[in-house]
Amino acid sequence: MKFSPTGHPGGRLDIALVQRPAPDVLLEVKNVILLDGNRLRFLNAVSARGRKHLDLLQAVMEQGGCGVMLYAVNRPEGESFAPAWSIDPA
Repeated sequence: MKFSPTGHPGGRLDIALVQRPAPDVLLEVKNVILLDGNRLRFLNAVSARGRKHLDLLQAVMEQGGCGVMLYAVNRPEGESFAPAWSIDPA
């Protein structure tokens, strides 16, 4: 879904849940594939596109909507999940 909050260049997100009069819920789904020891991490590379999605969700929330980032953990080997700050601190 293409969405452009006021003052933001906009972008595409995976899912929009719209039911008036409730605020819109915009959802982005990210796949978690990096295994670091026994911990699954997101993300596995620096991603300007991924940062754009986070910025867009933040803009949605600042304007009264609901922004959700859903991490799909699809590997049974991991015992926990954490951000990969060492790969992309932003």
